[in-house]
Amino acid sequence: VLFLIPGTPKDMLTYIAGITKIKPSQFLLISTFARIPSVITSTLMGDTLSRGNWALTIVIFLITAAIGLVGILYKS
Repeated sequence: VLFLIPGTPKDMLTYIAGITKIKPSQFLLISTFARIPSVITSTLMGDTLSRGNWALTIVIFLITAAIGLVGILYKS
């Protein structure tokens, strides 16, 4: 779920995965699919910010944060 949130330290999460019991193949599969939404939302937010569209940037951020929170709550 943390990979879905733009701005989280992805490298640190990768290092931490190395000391857990997760299989490398499982981690690669999960992280590949989990990073796609983050890359897309980060790109969209950067584009809208560069165009000065603050409202759409905030909407994209809030939607992304809501999805992340739902994932966290659903997993708990």
